[in-house]
Amino acid sequence: MICIPVTAQSNEEAVAELKKASKLADVVELRVDYIDKPDIKLLLEEKTGPVIVTNRPKNQGGMFSGDESERIALLKEAIKLKVDYVDIEHDCVKHIQDRGATKLIASYHDFDETPENIQEIHDKLAGSGADIAKLVTYAKDINDNFRIFD
Repeated sequence: MICIPVTAQSNEEAVAELKKASKLADVVELRVDYIDKPDIKLLLEEKTGPVIVTNRPKNQGGMFSGDESERIALLKEAIKLKVDYVDIEHDCVKHIQDRGATKLIASYHDFDETPENIQEIHDKLAGSGADIAKLVTYAKDINDNFRIFD
């Protein structure tokens, strides 16, 4: 499966990139944290294929700098507008209760290493109530990759 992220800085640019990416990808990840004042309704009206809406905070490698309730509200708006997927950090899954047909991706990121307890982390994600568990880690050597494959 091919996923192309859209990291445009305006709604207009994001709409244009979303259209282009949809022609090439199986799913497009719309990073609304890059957009100044994202218009979720406008963005999703223009989608032509499956879309993941992500609104990552700065402490998780994203660009969103507003408060947490505002960040979650944008994701909830995407769900209300029936987006295909919403990607949210594993420790914030509890904030998304009613999601209708939208699939929830619980994400875990470690930008420094691949933790030894990766199976435990996966099990926590899998048991979170999300539809998909997403683990992103930093591999320092080949053995880190083997731990992920296992």
